[in-house]
Amino acid sequence: MTFAHLSVFLLVCAMTVRGDSSWTDDDAFQSAILNTTNSYRSAHGADALTWDDTLASYALNHTQTCVFEHSDGSYGENLAAGYDSPEASVEAWGDEGDSYNCSDPGYSDDTGHFTQLVWKSTTTVGCARVDCDGTNDTPGWYVTCEYNPAGNIVGDDNQYFIDNVQC
Repeated sequence: MTFAHLSVFLLVCAMTVRGDSSWTDDDAFQSAILNTTNSYRSAHGADALTWDDTLASYALNHTQTCVFEHSDGSYGENLAAGYDSPEASVEAWGDEGDSYNCSDPGYSDDTGHFTQLVWKSTTTVGCARVDCDGTNDTPGWYVTCEYNPAGNIVGDDNQYFIDNVQC
């Protein structure tokens, strides 16, 4: 094996190990979620979230069913499935911000994950992940994040969005 081939092989192995550990190691998962989440929040004028184990337990109870649907609980909630990493799951939510209309703030199904992610009055998050691998048609790793207090509050002529989603 040439040096160039060995270098590529080692790089692929390192990326695979990193990706695997962020799914399988609790501390790495939590860190990946918080770092990516708080990066988006910082870019949108919101304070960093802290981890909440009660929210994470609630998320796990929901996620372990491998049924890709909202729990309809009392927390804010974002779902993702089939992404390559926990970071990529959060990035998918955050990237919805590209479609958010700052001139006409409010709730939209196309940007609801983003607005929950950066909602200023939210202070804590807890998330869980399960490797569903197609169970109940849920692909790969299934991630559920619970947010408290919940965002995406509709009403009052969208004043809640004006106050909580900074562009």
